[in-house]
Amino acid sequence: GHSFGGTLSLLAQAKEPGLFKNIILLDPPIFSHAKRIILSFLRKLGLEYLVTPAKKSMKRRESFNSREEALDYFSSKTLFKEVPKTTIEHYVQSGLEERNGTFQLVIPRQRETEIFLTLPTQLPREIRTIQGDLIYADKVRLLDDDDLKWWGKAMPEISRTPFQGSHMFYFRSAVALFFLYIIWYLYRFVSLNRNQISMIFKRGKFFYSNPYIRQELISSTLKFLFKLLRKSFFRF
Repeated sequence: GHSFGGTLSLLAQAKEPGLFKNIILLDPPIFSHAKRIILSFLRKLGLEYLVTPAKKSMKRRESFNSREEALDYFSSKTLFKEVPKTTIEHYVQSGLEERNGTFQLVIPRQRETEIFLTLPTQLPREIRTIQGDLIYADKVRLLDDDDLKWWGKAMPEISRTPFQGSHMFYFRSAVALFFLYIIWYLYRFVSLNRNQISMIFKRGKFFYSNPYIRQELISSTLKFLFKLLRKSFFRF
């Protein structure tokens, strides 16, 4: 799960152990104990929005005259600055619906804000035994060094791997992230036979033909492979 989806995956596994064989958490907003104490205090004062994305979502534009207008609007935003245009086009196509002659966000601004104001401030004890992998953005970081240090102590069974990018890295490097999943899976379980592996990579060749994706794929894959090899070498 990515972002809040990762948080929900962790909480679900803590509530129902064995629900998942393994969990992969992509940059979830689960912060250190100290930060969560501050967040809890601000929540009681009604000021939580000041330190969460809720501050921006409260002002987010949610209605457009056309999909073309929405495409121009999102393309001009810093959040989408390094996102391929085709990805933004898919976002506009799926994230908007026509209502009363205008195109509006499928998830209303108010609902998005409510979600941002429900970040967990308390976590169950069961998280300590959960096994999984944390992949966190290392270019524009959501989780800082203190957060990662807390992760290591609170959830020692969850490995931590950086991924070059920001919190929205799956928008910019979706295909590279897909292959990272494949490499991780093969490394972790080594359960696919040669024909199955070959089929996966043949399907990936279509995406690989795009120069931008190819550059991202090669860079991200090599960095991740190097990290895995280094871990394997020192393991022996």
